[in-house]
Amino acid sequence: MSIAVSTLGLPRQLIEWVGSLPVSSAVVLIGIYILYIILGCFFDGISMMLMTLPFVYPIVLGMGFDSIWFGVLLVLVIEIALVTPPVGMNLFVVQAISGPDTSISDVFMGSFPFLVCCCIMLAVISFFPEVVSWFPRVLGMH
Repeated sequence: MSIAVSTLGLPRQLIEWVGSLPVSSAVVLIGIYILYIILGCFFDGISMMLMTLPFVYPIVLGMGFDSIWFGVLLVLVIEIALVTPPVGMNLFVVQAISGPDTSISDVFMGSFPFLVCCCIMLAVISFFPEVVSWFPRVLGMH
């Protein structure tokens, strides 16, 4: 699919279209977050990445964002999406291994504090992107 998409020039056209919109890069990022959270209601993480990255990744690079930062951000957004009701695939997995006495609402209530922490992490990483590469830079890896 990515070969067909790039042959047709869709990423380039999409980058030009997004670049021509009168919105900031923060608005585009919020749109990407919303896209993945909605897709998380219907698809697993790998499927979401396979469907969207040929379009989203060139936009992110075209906006001048770091690819490692975006990778970390994308994993975090996908994990948030997979725990978000109404579908929240990870919730059903936890319910299945918890036994027949555990309801889906019990699983959601138990995972809610972790969802809040992930949303806080997403906000921190969004507002302070250097946090993502700080530790590897300290260790001399980046």
